[in-house]
Amino acid sequence: MREQLIAFVEGLKTDQRIASFDEAMTKQSVILRALSLLGWDIFNTDEVRPEYSVGGGNVDYSLRVREDNKVFIEVKNAGERLEQHQEQLLGYSFREGVKLAVLTNGLSWW
Repeated sequence: MREQLIAFVEGLKTDQRIASFDEAMTKQSVILRALSLLGWDIFNTDEVRPEYSVGGGNVDYSLRVREDNKVFIEVKNAGERLEQHQEQLLGYSFREGVKLAVLTNGLSWW
């Protein structure tokens, strides 16, 4: 797994197409692949729940262990600045008691 993950990250660094990806392409090409390489079952919605509803909004992914939300992931377009979205994601996390939140555009990871 480690070697595959390293190769994936190295490939991301050199793939010029990523800079033009919209949010859906970033989710499919970068996020889901990374989660799969990290051992998450991306086809099991009890483990990787897309569009998780939180207080009137949705977080792109909730990573869950035994029905508990452990990580929220919010994904934006590859060229989008992340600063303007961090408050929303942190609000979702605080509201649900999730201690780890990831904000990414596929190129930058916070």
